Amino acid sequence: MRDLHDAHSDILSLRAAWAIFAVGSLAILYLTLKPLDFRFQALTLSQYLSRFVLPPSSPLDFPNNIFLFMPFGFGLAALLDRCQGSPRRLWPIVGVCGFLLTWLVESLQLFLTGRVSSVSDLLSNTLGALAGLGAYRLWQARLPIALRIRHLLVAPRQTAAILVLYMAALAVLSLFLASSTRFTSWHPDYPLLIGNERGGQRPWRGHVHNLAFFDQALSEQEAQALLHSGDLTAVNGAGLLAFYPLSSTDPLEDKTGQQPPLEWQPPDGAPYELNGSHWLESDAPVTGLNRSLRDSSQLTVLLNVASASVEQGGPARIVSVSTNPLQRNITIGQRKGDLVLRLNMPVSSDNGDALEMHFPGHFRDSSPAALLLTFDGLTASLYSSAAQTQAIEVLPGPAFYRYLNPYAAAHWRISSDPFLTWLYRLMFYAPLFLPIGMLLAGPWVKEWRRQDRISMIAFAAIIVPLVVEWALVFQSGQPLRPLHILLATGAVLLGDVAAGLLSALWRRASTTAA
Repeated sequence: MRDLHDAHSDILSLRAAWAIFAVGSLAILYLTLKPLDFRFQALTLSQYLSRFVLPPSSPLDFPNNIFLFMPFGFGLAALLDRCQGSPRRLWPIVGVCGFLLTWLVESLQLFLTGRVSSVSDLLSNTLGALAGLGAYRLWQARLPIALRIRHLLVAPRQTAAILVLYMAALAVLSLFLASSTRFTSWHPDYPLLIGNERGGQRPWRGHVHNLAFFDQALSEQEAQALLHSGDLTAVNGAGLLAFYPLSSTDPLEDKTGQQPPLEWQPPDGAPYELNGSHWLESDAPVTGLNRSLRDSSQLTVLLNVASASVEQGGPARIVSVSTNPLQRNITIGQRKGDLVLRLNMPVSSDNGDALEMHFPGHFRDSSPAALLLTFDGLTASLYSSAAQTQAIEVLPGPAFYRYLNPYAAAHWRISSDPFLTWLYRLMFYAPLFLPIGMLLAGPWVKEWRRQDRISMIAFAAIIVPLVVEWALVFQSGQPLRPLHILLATGAVLLGDVAAGLLSALWRRASTTAA
């Protein structure tokens, strides 16, 4: 009679083990070596060693590399385990193989532009391969573990305690995501610029009129009314921080008297216009505006623009509060037909390009248009006299994806495409709420009283989504969003139904096989 170790080894077929190993290896090679544009050259040993840096290139690199190498370690352990050798020998073999693969990848990265070879990657990738071996060991022991879990969950009180702890973890995650879209890192000493960056590196050509900043996000009704009336005094509940008419007859001053006046840059030459060679810059930092928006973490910007060309890119800076091309509080720019919004938030970096928002189709020609941009901590919305209203929901989907996906592009663009909006919502709610429903559809539920199961499902499908949504909107001060609560509730119920169906199919298949 085979022992437990041999029985479990046979459960994972040879074909499955090879598939996991091959897919894991190919994923490592593709993600670490793309775009595969090698520039090989001869290196001496000292040159080779000097090109390795010690720390990781970003704080997330270390954990990301561990996760990347886990499938490789899992598949390799499954293949080696079939050789019937000592289980203890797997640890040094898998560790050495993970190190050698990492050494190969890091050496090849020396000949790729934009890639950095790191000593810390050698450590993290090797640990990832060993973590994959550890996951394989857990797979082998899954039946005893499953029996222990079943014994733990037989009592409804213990399941309820697990649900409460999981809800608390989701609430903490949601509060973290909510804090990632606040303006906590805004710098008070940045100036206001129109038509370029300081130094002239990102020129924009066109006309800007009636630039105004408010310290709150307007509702849709208020935004539409302001956009069509232009009456700044009709806005209730939002403080007007700055208003620059920017007409040919008025001086370049803030009519509210709170911000410094604008000056043409460079100061010599005439005539002055936003032509790529001349731009406007405040003669001092707009400190009051920066601090007010940092405190509120919301904003509304009203401006009238007419682009001189739909081929401008970079994005070309229409309005920016920044100190150089890589550090800003806010930028409104143009990338061909798209209007681009960059905000300095923890989730988007000091440059705002880690989560760059694109509103497509707003620059079709040189016709003037009135634009109104709002951001309430959850959603950025663009109202225009020349196009339909567009919205980009930043929280929770894109913010969660930005942190979840270790290989998202450093310059990541999100758009107002409704399909993408729904996709990001599903990417947040499905992986976090489906497991709750599946937990409540396990075989242990049959031993509960009907009243206990109904109470547990009601708690999971109603209370947990409400708590998570409250945590998401708490810091923004916005109302709860019923659609998001329904999505979370639907994911819980879907998980319950799906797990029940899968369990029934498994029992039927087992009975047929017997």
